[in-house]
Amino acid sequence: MPDDAKTWVLRTIGNLYKVYKCRFKKKHFYQFKDNKTRWKNRHECIPQEEFSKLLVLWNKKDVAVISKTFSLLL
Repeated sequence: MPDDAKTWVLRTIGNLYKVYKCRFKKKHFYQFKDNKTRWKNRHECIPQEEFSKLLVLWNKKDVAVISKTFSLLL
């Protein structure tokens, strides 16, 4: 595979992953008002331990500012 094609593929995968993360957070975090409701509506593909870590991360104020900045770029 040519280097230019490899670079394009890796950038495309990276961008699609960012879009996936933003959509996942929108559907499973912003949609609900509190962690109890978020927990009840947790997607089955995310293990409980990992979802718990996501909730802790997503509730941090500095992460919210960064997340909002990136969502404006997409």
